[in-house]
Amino acid sequence: MTVAATNELGTSTRSGRKKRLCVACNSRFYLSELLRVTRSPAGELVLDSRRNLGGRGANVCPTRKCLEKAIAGRRFEKTLKASVRYPDVEEFISSARVTSLRHLATLMISCNGARLLAIGSDEVKKSLDKGDASCLMIAKDASMKRRFLDLATDVDVPVMMLDSKQFMGDLLGRRPVGVIAVTDYGFAQRLTNILDRLEALV
Repeated sequence: MTVAATNELGTSTRSGRKKRLCVACNSRFYLSELLRVTRSPAGELVLDSRRNLGGRGANVCPTRKCLEKAIAGRRFEKTLKASVRYPDVEEFISSARVTSLRHLATLMISCNGARLLAIGSDEVKKSLDKGDASCLMIAKDASMKRRFLDLATDVDVPVMMLDSKQFMGDLLGRRPVGVIAVTDYGFAQRLTNILDRLEALV
């Protein structure tokens, strides 16, 4: 399922301030922007999404291009200092997407529990009117899509476009929903980063 994020929020505040090299492109990024990969006792490459697995780790950009390059070029062995059994690249990318989707759902539920979401047309309109919307999430198949895109543009609120009302509802464990406002800047930034990661894995 394709997820697209537009009008990226700023990224001045980051967790994981240390920078590391991507094994594929050799560019430096904050740890929070990279996937950590380690080697299992059986010699397989394993995604360490929580960065809590022991042993040596290698970092790679969470993009299809870098994952394909790292696996095809066997780039992990030098950093891990051990031979590894490389997975099928499509299966590995799929695993990375599943991990990011889990993070997205967890974060959305946390936002909702903390009452940092305005859900549905009426609540989102109130949020925009009060000026407390940090970003909008709009389903591509929402009937009011054009209306809320215009409203967001009028007040300079970033917009993230997601696949469908069903997808957005599933993230919250509820019925389909067409538009959501995130009322906390930090959470909005984290959601945007995850959506950007998902888009880069398409």
